[in-house]
Amino acid sequence: MTDRPARAAETIAAIATPPGGGGRGIIRLSGERALSAAARVFVPAPGEVPLDAAPGFSVIRGSVRWAEAEGAPPAPARALVLRAPHSYTREDTVELHIAGSPPIVAGTLRRILAAGARPAGPGEFTRRAFESGRIDLLQAEAVERLIAAAGAADLAAARDALAGDQGERIRRIADTLRTLLARIEAGLDFTEEDGVFGSAPRAIRRLLDRCARALDRLSRSPAGARRDVAATIALAGRPNAGKSTLFNRLAGLERSIVSPEPGTTRDPVRASVVWHGRDVDLVDLAGLATPLTRVEGAAVERARAEIGRVAAVLWLIPSDSPDPAQEIAEAIEAIRPASAELLLVWSKSDIASPPRPPDGIEALPASGKTGEGVPEIIRWIESRVIARRPEGIGIAAVSAREAEALAGAARILSDAPEAEGEILAMEIRAALGRLEAAAGRTAPDAILDRIFSRFCVGK
Repeated sequence: MTDRPARAAETIAAIATPPGGGGRGIIRLSGERALSAAARVFVPAPGEVPLDAAPGFSVIRGSVRWAEAEGAPPAPARALVLRAPHSYTREDTVELHIAGSPPIVAGTLRRILAAGARPAGPGEFTRRAFESGRIDLLQAEAVERLIAAAGAADLAAARDALAGDQGERIRRIADTLRTLLARIEAGLDFTEEDGVFGSAPRAIRRLLDRCARALDRLSRSPAGARRDVAATIALAGRPNAGKSTLFNRLAGLERSIVSPEPGTTRDPVRASVVWHGRDVDLVDLAGLATPLTRVEGAAVERARAEIGRVAAVLWLIPSDSPDPAQEIAEAIEAIRPASAELLLVWSKSDIASPPRPPDGIEALPASGKTGEGVPEIIRWIESRVIARRPEGIGIAAVSAREAEALAGAARILSDAPEAEGEILAMEIRAALGRLEAAAGRTAPDAILDRIFSRFCVGK
């Protein structure tokens, strides 16, 4: 699969923390000379054992000589030692945890490289874990998805894949196919004499059909982690009702443009948050008013269409509105065709006292500017929307490469029941080949290079 001996002979090192300053910087080394290279810059504290004599799973206090100049003070550090084969890469591994000052981190890495290590390439630590058999390719890809996770569902899907759940599902199906293949091949050897499996084709077809449907389900997650969005919440109302200010407050970032000039939002603006442990999408819609131009008309139509697709609508009415009754009627009319929950939000509550809503209409005062009422709105969304929606079905997310291999195996098995004898055995072998490709056991170097090149250096 790869030139493993040549790669293993080299000791690699890289910064494992994000660029820029921080409280802590981590430099990771892996390979036969990891301990000796780290020992060239790491000085154990009095009473600590020398680095190259430290047992596995030990943490040693000390300092690093990070500067080239003579007399420069060392920086406090700790060294985490993991001995082969009980490390992520199954090689001797050292992590130096030091102050996150960029000059200290960069200087320490330079001295480690001068001691005989070479710079690690993107994803090279994870690739070594894969090549040593520590993880399969599905778990290696899950590391990338875990790093890029944007919400709770992303994390759960990547965590399941990293735990090997997806690989275990595929292995169970592959084991079933191997058992079936062995029986079919045994039947081929004796069919003419003894009629072995003469009455089994129907059972074989049912089994292949079940395997095909299971693989088809596993292949359907889109590339990257699949988000299980608990709900989509829209913020609607007339122009300049304070939607963008409240949207930014709920999202915890400055995503929507805030301006006293009405009509600043034309296309829906989106953001994702995690509430009650579930992913929630927020959508800031264009102000709903009689359009004066064709562009404004298109924006209003998009906003109305979006209302028909969301789980709940926060309809904003300024607390100082001159005609709140008319705006409430507009809100009720706008969501009538939809099945969305409605919450009236008396916005800009910091400048006026909100009126009392009609009976049967839920309403809360809020100010996007001061944050007043925002916790109450979130609690309403959690209790009225999120808590009533089921959790995701838990299908592990797959990469595009894996999905293609699984779908190919499913197609082969769907057609296989029409075959007999040696042709049927060939079809099952072909499906098993696709499953081997999905798990990465038969992946050529070109594919591995492409996969691991997407990783960060130091991972």
